[in-house]
Amino acid sequence: MSRILFLTPQMPFPPHQGAAIRNLNVARLAAQRHEVAIYGFVRAPDEQRQAEALREWVSEVRTFPAPHRTMAARALQTALSPTPDMGRRLSSDELASASREAEADLVQAEAIEMAQFLSGAPGSHVLDCHNAEWMLQKRTFQVDLRRGNAVGAAYSLLQWLKLRRYERLACRASDAVIAVSEDDRRALLDLDRRLTIDVVPNAVDAALFSPATEPPRRHSFVFTGTLDFRPNVDAMTWLSSRIWPLIRRSLPDAQLTLAGREPVSAIRQLHGRDGIEVAASPADIRPLLARAAVYLIPVRAGGGSRFKLLEAMSMGLGVVSTTIGAEGLDVRAGEHVLLADEPQSFAAAAVELAGDAAERQRLGAAARELVLRTYDWPLQGPRLWAIWDRLLSRRTAAGRGSRPSAGTGSEGTQARPAAPPQNATAERVVGG
Repeated sequence: MSRILFLTPQMPFPPHQGAAIRNLNVARLAAQRHEVAIYGFVRAPDEQRQAEALREWVSEVRTFPAPHRTMAARALQTALSPTPDMGRRLSSDELASASREAEADLVQAEAIEMAQFLSGAPGSHVLDCHNAEWMLQKRTFQVDLRRGNAVGAAYSLLQWLKLRRYERLACRASDAVIAVSEDDRRALLDLDRRLTIDVVPNAVDAALFSPATEPPRRHSFVFTGTLDFRPNVDAMTWLSSRIWPLIRRSLPDAQLTLAGREPVSAIRQLHGRDGIEVAASPADIRPLLARAAVYLIPVRAGGGSRFKLLEAMSMGLGVVSTTIGAEGLDVRAGEHVLLADEPQSFAAAAVELAGDAAERQRLGAAARELVLRTYDWPLQGPRLWAIWDRLLSRRTAAGRGSRPSAGTGSEGTQARPAAPPQNATAERVVGG
């Protein structure tokens, strides 16, 4: 039995947000065939206690204190360093040393923040890209520019340009690269056409997120997500200022729930205004989804694919989304969800769907069937096992004491640069 070490930006239990959901389920799939260890960051004592639940699936759990920087220090470093912020914010000599000294046949970095810790680590190296980060920053720049947010646009432009180089070298330095969608795969290939990138899509526990048995509340809408994540904050700001007034004009009794972890001040202030409820850090998101007639995804920036959409689809909800909000998943407009990208058309679709139970049932049933066919977590096991088996067999053939030579992908022949140490400049860095 081989040993796989996962490096995670937060401990993946409890799985309250997208990265943790993916990390937990990927580790559980690995544990079906391999011995698994998880090294990750914690930010509070209760997170360290909760991480002990992972021992149900993994043989070793090690926690490390998450680095902390003041906003002033972060802003200064962002401005002056050639390394993007994502390459610095989780720098940790303690975790770097532990990764180098670990016993593992394969080490998988979960998201680009953790790729820096592959340097010197044993075994084969895998980079699981939760987003094409350069593309996410490019879109955030474009949204900030349209909104007239000069400071935000300048920050995102700087990060976008730095991330293009940083992410390219991170992919080149890994023995295998995983993307969460075909859209992200294409965005990563735009960095280097010679890369070979496997796709393992985000998924959902379809048994856990099952359709509600009771009818939803009349004219009720919901949005869920991490409520301090910039693309989500932009989505809620756009929804509350441009779309929600149009919905309320047609449906004066309409109610909107914004639910998720760590709402920023601007979002908390929406609570109690014009039928809006802010549900901060709900223990279980499913009851809030079950009572909603329509799920809204007014996302204008971001990348990857959205667990929020998968959860709504798995529960058979009627969904109205922007095109970007639904990307990364094999959904079709009018068959699984309704798509609209302007405030007027988005509001009109939401109002129409709220008043048409038969249409919600039709869309929800098709969406649920798509989840069961393509996006249930057990379906992703064979994809992951094939990637790991390929690398582990190459390592066995090369001899367990050495790493296989890296190529441009599963069949590449051009050598990749070795992973440089932490806090390297943009010319040498491998991850962030």
